[in-house]
Amino acid sequence: MANKKIEAVGELDIFVLPTMNGIGVTFIDDRDRPFFQEYPWKSVMEDLLEFHTVTVFSTRDVRTTMSSRNTLLTTADTMIKHANNLKEVVSKMEVIDGEKSNKIH
Repeated sequence: MANKKIEAVGELDIFVLPTMNGIGVTFIDDRDRPFFQEYPWKSVMEDLLEFHTVTVFSTRDVRTTMSSRNTLLTTADTMIKHANNLKEVVSKMEVIDGEKSNKIH
């Protein structure tokens, strides 16, 4: 998932946003034709771990450097912080369509 090749012949707009299922990427070419690809959270996290770790002797013996460990932990903490901020802001918003809240969390 982490490495994708894109060949652009003209102008290309790229939008990257988190979705309920993962990371969504929308490409729009110079003729306003959109292309959407979604990368599931599980794949994104597996790729992040794979990028920062090395398998030594077996699939159960996976190691990382101190720098990568710190990066992964900081990344996880940052994602949690921003997810909590988003949740707090959205829960305080007024719903305009009149529906009752179906609390998921």
